[in-house]
Amino acid sequence: MVKSKQAEPPVGMFASLKTPNFRRFFVGHLVSNCGNWATNIAIGLLVLERTDSGVALGILAICQYGPLLVVTPWSGLVVDRSNTRRLLLWTQILEMVQSAGLAVATVLVPDSLITFYAVALIGGCLLAFDNPARRSLINEMVDKDHIPNAVALSSTVNALSRTVGPLVAGSLITTVGYTWCFTFDAISYLVMVGALLILRDPAGRRARQLQLHRRHAALRQGGFARHGHPVHPRLRRTECRRRHRHASVRATTER
Repeated sequence: MVKSKQAEPPVGMFASLKTPNFRRFFVGHLVSNCGNWATNIAIGLLVLERTDSGVALGILAICQYGPLLVVTPWSGLVVDRSNTRRLLLWTQILEMVQSAGLAVATVLVPDSLITFYAVALIGGCLLAFDNPARRSLINEMVDKDHIPNAVALSSTVNALSRTVGPLVAGSLITTVGYTWCFTFDAISYLVMVGALLILRDPAGRRARQLQLHRRHAALRQGGFARHGHPVHPRLRRTECRRRHRHASVRATTER
């Protein structure tokens, strides 16, 4: 008699938050994304206020989102071949510098549209690397069964930040001005940077151990490279010494 397979229990609404790595990432992602949307609203209002021109606002939108269309195919390739956590850490640091640059520009050159366009273009290029890196890191942090839940929570963060970010931007602009709105965004990135710094890397460690095992296996089979991965010279020397000792022992026992 064939036993029926028991149905797996449903995954809870916040099941992926039980993973410490994803919990840290979730908090940092929420805070930094709210700051990012505050900056998106603030820079658009700033350009519109300075120029009162829809064309100028359209050029700003091209600078912000044009790189996503052009750079993303190559940025995805870079993310696949890089340490995801380290790459995301650098994009967050550079985006923090970009927001601080906007805050400084509103004080030193408040009427220079070229400056705001250039900073927005840099932010768009960084966002082209940031988006695929975030999505790739989610897959590395949680178990396979919890990936759909983690992706859903990440989408919830994106939707929530689209509401909270503009509210924060409007409150800061009307009370303390554009400079402090951009400063808030720069400070918000510190939460994400801190979360990434204390993030453990079990997936990356497992991948490195598997790659090292494959290289040792390739050496034992007589090859110096397998699957397109060159063998590290230290491993090659270690294996050569091991073979030399083995040959010496065999020669001694056969005499």
